[in-house]
Amino acid sequence: MNIVRVKGMPILQQLEIEECLLRTSSDNCCIINDGADKPTIVMGVSGIYYLLSRDHLDFICPMKDYLSRSDFISKTIDAAGSHFSVESTEFEAVKPPSNMKFTPTSRLLTNQELEAAYMKANV
Repeated sequence: MNIVRVKGMPILQQLEIEECLLRTSSDNCCIINDGADKPTIVMGVSGIYYLLSRDHLDFICPMKDYLSRSDFISKTIDAAGSHFSVESTEFEAVKPPSNMKFTPTSRLLTNQELEAAYMKANV
């Protein structure tokens, strides 16, 4: 398993990288984003919309109250290492070649889509 460590990467960019690796590579990768730029709620296509009716802070798990960032990262890598052969690598080493076409499907929802989801959840 390739451990790819990044720092402060926006979540949408991380999702696009994850999707790209999933669709273009047979390698196993674990992306550790140390210090994402801001808290973000991520929902998949099969996401449950009732989550939108809660306050954003209900979804943020303050890990720092339980475990330091460095301990969390090292324990995550150790846990992966108990199941896989782990190797730290740069993203450049695992990203697909530039001639390989990939268009990410991850995107930000529009206000209209968010409002529709909210209305559907509150019917």
